This record gives sequence, C-alpha cells and structure tokens, in this order.
Amino acid sequence: MTFKGFEIEVNYKGNYDFFTSDNKVLILNQDGEISISFEIIGNSISITSTNYDTGISIDTSTKKVEVNIPDPMEFE
Repeated sequence: MTFKGFEIEVNYKGNYDFFTSDNKVLILNQDGEISISFEIIGNSISITSTNYDTGISIDTSTKKVEVNIPDPMEFE
C-alpha cells in the first residue's frame, strides 16, 4: 500500500485491513485489533500505538515502511 509517499509493507500470516484518514493509517489484524497506528506529519511518520510487539522498520532513503505483526497464538 502507498500512503502519502510512503510504501507500507505488512508481514503477517493472517488477514489484515488498512483504514486511512487524511494523515493517519491503522492496520488491524485478523481479530480486528489495532496492530499499529501511525500518523504522517510532513516527511515523517509518528508511531502512535503498537500491539503484540509489532516490529516496525522505516527506510528513510526510500520511504519504505515494513510492519512485522507476530501471530499472538504462536509462542516461542
């Protein structure tokens, strides 16, 4: 998904949905829970919440955001 010039890639085994407004993106996991919420402010992304130890990697040179959402039912 591309949003405000950022390419957003989600790595998650289950289904997920994007919800967007003018400057915010929510990514919901297959249980309908918010895995990450962030806001685009100018050329930056402000992380406003994460859930289930969601990992976020941002490559500032390419404006690519990688979101890794672990499955809460898988235990190490």
